Amino acid sequence: MSVMIGGITAAQLDDLVMPPLSWSVPGLLPEGFGILAAAPKIGKSWLMLNLAIAVAAGTPFLGVAVEQRPVLYFALEDGERRLQDRLRRLLNDKSAPEALILWTDPHPLEVIDAAKQFANAHAGRNPLIIIDTLARIRPPNKAGTGIYREDYQFGSSLKMIADLGATVIGVHHTRKRESEDFLESASGTNGLTGAADFVLVLARQRSDQNILLMVTGRDVAEASYKLVFDEGLWHPNGTGLTEAAEKTQGTRFGPKMQAVLTLVDSRDTTTAADVAQELGIDPDTGGRYLRRLADGGLITRPERGLYTPKTCPAARTDHRPR
Repeated sequence: MSVMIGGITAAQLDDLVMPPLSWSVPGLLPEGFGILAAAPKIGKSWLMLNLAIAVAAGTPFLGVAVEQRPVLYFALEDGERRLQDRLRRLLNDKSAPEALILWTDPHPLEVIDAAKQFANAHAGRNPLIIIDTLARIRPPNKAGTGIYREDYQFGSSLKMIADLGATVIGVHHTRKRESEDFLESASGTNGLTGAADFVLVLARQRSDQNILLMVTGRDVAEASYKLVFDEGLWHPNGTGLTEAAEKTQGTRFGPKMQAVLTLVDSRDTTTAADVAQELGIDPDTGGRYLRRLADGGLITRPERGLYTPKTCPAARTDHRPR
């Protein structure tokens, strides 16, 4: 007896013709729900206003050419006077783009409804929606409900807007304590980042005037870029993002990341399971460190899940299996 179930067969899925992924900023900001996390006073709102103007005007952002799109920017921590001053500084006597809508004082419940309406009104054009900050609209915690679940549900409500064919970016704060993995630096539980399609983190490193922009996501390659923030304007450190990424290779790693690099350099091949066994790091985290080191050009990845030193391991004095 056959059983009827929902879903789609693998053959049917393979035959589907998918539309190409849409990007607000090619290679950096794909369609979907994302989070920009950063410490206070680092310039994250300036970065988002730079982005909003560039996308609404169709001018380059961080040196990357972008397609002009409608933009809705909820500047929930700024009044109109401050926002006007910042806008004029960034425009530098150029005309303000008509495709940029700024909203400084909506009720928290209005933000979600307005964002949905904006996404629907501009369906097919991949509009950009920026919410600065998420803390201003996140519902208060309910007694008896897990915070992780609430964070995930809140993030999922924003992802549902992005699924209408938009890019939604929520500005968020980072934790006060440093984290080995930048994905864990966003304030709150992992429920919020778990619901996101991509995550960006801004961090200023000790003894470094540059600010590091770290990016990861389901549809975007994990990468890091050194940026310069100067009087409201954001620029890549170098001629473009490619050079800005190359300059991060000398960035100091945390002790766990350095331990993974040392392990890889001491062996012929290494997997995430090896990292877990040798260093006591869970395989998922170990795999993320390995991918990051490979993306940074510090180790090589000859095949999926397998990593080797950038150069041949030094001659060993023992013959233990590796």
